[in-house]
Amino acid sequence: MSGGAPIDDRNDNKNERLHMRRLLQLLFLLILLGILAVIGYAYFGDMTPEGHESRIEVTLPGVAAPAAGGTEGTGGN
Repeated sequence: MSGGAPIDDRNDNKNERLHMRRLLQLLFLLILLGILAVIGYAYFGDMTPEGHESRIEVTLPGVAAPAAGGTEGTGGN
């Protein structure tokens, strides 16, 4: 063994590089997933339903039905 680091130091260096590479891969994957999430939100995020008015006539028990030509259009007074 001439002119080099001990074998243990070389293995430690190799393990550190492997861990750093895994961390960078994980970081890249998270960034990629974040970008895809933003694109998906931009595409699907504004999916508001078309509004339309619907009226359903309801008769409550114990309440008399309004007379024909009742107070509609007079402001209710």
